[in-house]
Amino acid sequence: MKKVYQVERAKKAVILARVSSKEQEEGYSLEGQGNNARAYCQRKGLDVLETFSFSESSTKGTRKKFHAMLDFIDKQDECIAIVSDTVDRFQRSFKETLELNPKLNAGKVELHFVSNGLVLHKNSPASDKTMWNMCVLMAESYVLQLSDNTKRGIHQKIKDGEWPGKAPLGYKNIMNEQGKRIIVIDPTTAPLVKKLFEMYATGNHTLRGLTQWLVDEGFKGRRGSKYFLSTIDRTLKNPFYYGMMKVRGETRPHIHGSLIDKHLFDMCQNVRNGYHQQHTHYGSKEFVFRSVIKCADCGTLISPYTKARKTKNGVHYHTYLMCSHYKAKKDGFACTAEQINEKDALQQTQAALEKIKVAPEVLKVALDELQTSTFNDLEYLRNKEIAAKKRLGSIDSERKSLFAKEATGLIDESFLTARLKELKTEEEQLKRATQSNTEAKAKQAYTAERVLNLINRLPELFKNGSKVEQKRAILKLVLSNVELKGKKLYFFYEKPFGLLSEGLSCSKWYRGRDLNP
Repeated sequence: MKKVYQVERAKKAVILARVSSKEQEEGYSLEGQGNNARAYCQRKGLDVLETFSFSESSTKGTRKKFHAMLDFIDKQDECIAIVSDTVDRFQRSFKETLELNPKLNAGKVELHFVSNGLVLHKNSPASDKTMWNMCVLMAESYVLQLSDNTKRGIHQKIKDGEWPGKAPLGYKNIMNEQGKRIIVIDPTTAPLVKKLFEMYATGNHTLRGLTQWLVDEGFKGRRGSKYFLSTIDRTLKNPFYYGMMKVRGETRPHIHGSLIDKHLFDMCQNVRNGYHQQHTHYGSKEFVFRSVIKCADCGTLISPYTKARKTKNGVHYHTYLMCSHYKAKKDGFACTAEQINEKDALQQTQAALEKIKVAPEVLKVALDELQTSTFNDLEYLRNKEIAAKKRLGSIDSERKSLFAKEATGLIDESFLTARLKELKTEEEQLKRATQSNTEAKAKQAYTAERVLNLINRLPELFKNGSKVEQKRAILKLVLSNVELKGKKLYFFYEKPFGLLSEGLSCSKWYRGRDLNP
C-alpha cells in the first residue's frame, strides 16, 4: 500500500508584484497583480504578512528588492507562501531557482503562481517541479529573444546611419508622427555647441574658461544643472558634430545633420593636441603668452609661471617666461633663450603692434590693390561653388543608390561603409569650398574706414585691455609666430599686417608720391 506523507502547509504568505521598469508600470499593472494575489490568498485562507510591489529587472543587477523579500521570510519562524501572479513576474532565469530550492526542500517556503495554477512545496511531485522549470525556461527564452531583437534593431539603426543611443548635447530625442524615436538638431542648444567649437578653435580659451563662460551666460544642462568640464571635453572631441559617429571602434556617417564642418573640428583637435603635448603646472591658468612664444633655438613652447616675492608691503606676484631647455639638453646643443619678465614681453609686443599703424593714404593704396585681387579670387570661387553644388547633388544620389544596392545584395556591408566614408569626406571638402565663397563675399562688406579704425586701434586695445583673452585674440589676429632669443622677442606678422608694418617704414615714399596722377 502506497504511503501518504502528511505535509504541513503554509498558513501565512507574502505577495510579490513586479514590473521590469518604471515605463511598464501602466501596461503591466502592479495593482492588478496585487489584487489577483490577494484574492487568491483569501480563497486559500492565507494570512498576508507583507506585499512587495516594485519595479526591478529580473535579469540585470543583484535584485535588491527581491532579496529584501527573502530576508523578510528568513526572519519568520514558520513556512511562508510566496504568492506571485505568474512565474515570469517572479523570475526570468534559473539563478533564483538555485537560491529557492534549498528553502523549498527545507520546508521554509512555498511558491504559489496564481495564473499558472502551480503550487510548489517540500514534497511537490517531479511533474510540478518540471513544470516550474519549463515556465522559467520559457521566461528566459523570451528575454534572450528580446535581447536578440534589440541587438538586430540597433545593428540596423547603425547600418542606416542612425545613432542608437541618447542624443548628444546640441541634439534631442523626439517621437515623430509615425511613432518612431528619432534624433534631431535642438534649436536651443545647437547654437551653443557651435559657439563652443568656434571659441575653442581660436586657441584663446581653455576648457575651464569655456565651462565658466557657460556658467556666466546662464546656460543650464538638460536637468537644470550646470555644465561640467568633462561634458565640454567630450563635446569638443566628438566627431558626431561634423556628421560622423563612433560606434564599436568605427567611425561612420550619420543622418542626423551636422552642426559644424570637419575643418572647424580639426582646428579644435589641433588646439587640444597643442595644449596636451606640453603640460605645465599652470596649464589651467590664463596667461597672455601661453602657447604663443617659441624658443628660437630649440622650438620649445615658452612656459609662463607665477612667482611670489615677499616685500615690506606684502606679497607681490610676478609672471615670468622661460624655456625649459629640455630639447637642447636632450640633443646636446646650446639654447640661448633666457628668462624674461612678462612686463618686458608686453612692452616688446606693444612696440611690435605699433608698427602696423599706418597713415590713411598708405592704407588706401593697399586696399585698392587688395580689392583688385579680391575680385579675381571671387570670380574663381564662384566657378568653384557651381561645380561643388553640382557634385554635392550627385553625391546624394550615389548614397541613395548604394543603400538600395546593399539592400538587394549587390554590394556587401563593408564596401558600403568604406564608400560612404569616402563620400562623406568629399562632401565635407565641397561644403568648405562653398562656405569659403560665402565668407569671401562677406569680407566685401567691410569698408576701408572700418578696417582703418581697427588696424590703428589694435595697439591701444592691447595696451588698455584688461582681459587676458582679449590680448590673446589680438596676438592671434596679428602675429603668426613669436620667438625668444636671449631676452629679445622676434615677431612674425600675419598677412596683411606684415605688409603694413613694412609700409610704415616707407611711408615717406608714399607721401612723396602722387596718389592721384
